[in-house]
Amino acid sequence: CFPVSRWGRHAPWLLTHCMLAALAAAVIYLPPRKGASVNGDSVVLYVWFMVLTLSAFWGLSGCFIAFEAARRETYPFKEERIIV
Repeated sequence: CFPVSRWGRHAPWLLTHCMLAALAAAVIYLPPRKGASVNGDSVVLYVWFMVLTLSAFWGLSGCFIAFEAARRETYPFKEERIIV
């Protein structure tokens, strides 16, 4: 799916984790109606927010890790990374 010569070794990680972060960040604003109470004290909503927040942060950290690893491979010397 991702040829290494064209995309690099870290492209699948970057793409999948960016999609995971975007999906979790979008779905967090669509809480389930089942379990939502009138006064807002619902365990379902707390679990919903916690799971999707952790998923979004997991995807975002995966994006950062893949980007930094690809940048180090592209520019192996510190001087090259500073100029770019």
